[in-house]
Amino acid sequence: MEQDFLKVDNFTLAFNRLQTITRDYYKEVYISDLNNFGLNLTTNINTLIDRIKRDLYRPGEAYKIYLPKLDSTVRVITLLSFIDLLVYQAIINVLADTFYPDYKYKTNKYTFGNIYNDSSRKEEKIYFYTQWTKQWRKYNIESIKCFNKGYKYKCDFDIASFYDTIDHSILIGFIEEKMDDGKLLEILKKQLKDWSCDHERISIKKNHGIPQGPKASGFLAEIVLNYIDEKMIKYVAEDPNLMYLRYVDDISIFATDEDCGKRALAYLDLLSRDIGLIPQSRKLGVKLIESKIELINDNKKISKLSMQYRRNGKLKDSLNRKLINNVIKDINIENLINRSFDKSLLKFAMYKAGPDRNLKNVLIENIRYLYAYFDDICYYLSKNFIEDPNIRMFVYSFLNNKYLPYNYLIAIIFKHFGKIIDFDIKIYEKYYKEIKNRDWYIRYFMLDWINIKNPSVLNIIVEDNNFIVKRKLNYYRYWLTEDIQTRELIIHTLLEDKNVETALLGQGLLNMDTNFWNRETEKNDTNLNEFIKKINNIQVSESYISNQLNHSYGIANGEHFFNNRYWSRDELTYISKVFKDAQDSINTEPSVWLAYINTFNHLITVKLLEIYGIENFNKKEFNNILEKKEGMPDNFPKAFNSFSKINSRRNEIPLSHPYDREGKIGKHISKTEKTIYKKHFTDALEEILTVFEGKHNLEDLKLA
Repeated sequence: MEQDFLKVDNFTLAFNRLQTITRDYYKEVYISDLNNFGLNLTTNINTLIDRIKRDLYRPGEAYKIYLPKLDSTVRVITLLSFIDLLVYQAIINVLADTFYPDYKYKTNKYTFGNIYNDSSRKEEKIYFYTQWTKQWRKYNIESIKCFNKGYKYKCDFDIASFYDTIDHSILIGFIEEKMDDGKLLEILKKQLKDWSCDHERISIKKNHGIPQGPKASGFLAEIVLNYIDEKMIKYVAEDPNLMYLRYVDDISIFATDEDCGKRALAYLDLLSRDIGLIPQSRKLGVKLIESKIELINDNKKISKLSMQYRRNGKLKDSLNRKLINNVIKDINIENLINRSFDKSLLKFAMYKAGPDRNLKNVLIENIRYLYAYFDDICYYLSKNFIEDPNIRMFVYSFLNNKYLPYNYLIAIIFKHFGKIIDFDIKIYEKYYKEIKNRDWYIRYFMLDWINIKNPSVLNIIVEDNNFIVKRKLNYYRYWLTEDIQTRELIIHTLLEDKNVETALLGQGLLNMDTNFWNRETEKNDTNLNEFIKKINNIQVSESYISNQLNHSYGIANGEHFFNNRYWSRDELTYISKVFKDAQDSINTEPSVWLAYINTFNHLITVKLLEIYGIENFNKKEFNNILEKKEGMPDNFPKAFNSFSKINSRRNEIPLSHPYDREGKIGKHISKTEKTIYKKHFTDALEEILTVFEGKHNLEDLKLA
């Protein structure tokens, strides 16, 4: 399985599937990163796979978008970096190929929506799911069949905050029952854990929740829901009074009588709780269906209108008028308060209906009930009425409102109405300089506004900690300056950035700017991002050890010692494995971390004695070789002191000895102690690596 995950073909397919996803607010943010990555697709994929194999890949921080819901709560969208999104999609590709054959029996019979596209045809395989519209239609057809067969009672069951409550251990347990791929599972576990929190708000990482936003997450949800499917399909098979259907996470049970339906709902409640899911009580219920018309939710009117729009690029005047009248009639105050209006009809109209002042006025008057569709509504208003004075008033009513329930609304205002918002230093300071980090989405769209209204301000904006905002800022700054040397400096800075997407932006700018088409990348620039080095055929020397020393301990010169100049290939492989075991346990088991770090120090000490030509020592006896005067004490006094303290404490933990030197029961390392010994380790490595930095052979080292 690991071979399948790390195949170039799998990552290429993952890239193609991200490419073919319909463009929406989510893809809108990562589309430029996708394009930059695709400029050197094969090289970049090989670089990424190689980094995964060398344990250099680690999930980046995820950013959150808080979308308003009709019930006044928020839907949390998790925005991943493009590299993370690509690795995640590659993982889900393998999971889908592994699990879907077992799901086929229930597809389009019991389950609908998020149906994996297992086509073997290359031109079709690039789409991850089958078309959702076809799935929705099939779901409705099956619902009507149930009604026609006498199942008159419809029992609705919905899971509360489904994606947010999926338990990681339960999900991984289901996966481990089916496949054994250590690398894939290791990465997926870390991804889910790291992406569970909003790093800009809080540092608490949770053991539940999968990222909402990436399309691939839908298949992880299917793996969890399969537990319920199997049990319920068996349950209804044994009771002719029941039928079971599921569309994504909306479950419907059709029953011949009300009591049967209630029993089935109770059983379904237990099943969901078995796997840590909680029913949404306000959406539970049994309803007697009087007519099959009540089950026709596929909105044939919209289907016909959509076909006509695709054919002609617009709706006929008569159809346009009918659509607008239906929307105006539907979003009356009663329906809005009860949240019973036709959501699909409203969304469709916002993108397909022509300009209508009555509709514009109704939307503006009732906007506080429609925040869940604010992006769609603002698209319609900006497309059709951007010059309307009432729209300008509408926009400024939001900008001047101190008590808006969602910061997201301001982001959307700048997204759609930047052209009509005058540059005002107070607006800039209020929404760009003074907002907290979690409002990165506002800054992201404000940059477009600033670039249009007062681009010179871009040069005084402080670098942003959010990599998405930072890349857009650098892009605008680059094209703002006309000085070639300044542009070259910007590109050089981007190419050296540790963030892959930022570095690839620099490479993309090089390709776009005709001034640099003959520019040669400096081969001796060791600070270039690894992806840039590979694109330009520059040797890469970074190892897992040097990467982690830099990331976790702030030590940036590890490659000067941990390389094949001093270590054999087998030795590097072994010491890297020891260091990885230490790093894997640093946050969960400090005592295990210390034990592995001590072994790491032992290996370093042996290597240093060998390099300095010291002979006649027993490699196994760490205490003895550590105290050899002509070795560590003379050449690395700080490292000698730190290694000695770590080794002494390691000998007192239960993993090594049941008793300490005084005969007392050994104690595990506390978090406070871990911080102390981490500092000792850092001090030691800094001293050693400083000596090795810039030394190209043994003679250089001895002269030092």
